[in-house]
Amino acid sequence: MKTINEIFNLTGKTAIVTGGA
Repeated sequence: MKTINEIFNLTGKTAIVTGGA
């Protein structure tokens, strides 16, 4: 699941705040 990890890294905390979309 490196794709999700990369997206989270790019968006940073934004992904977590939005819900990890």
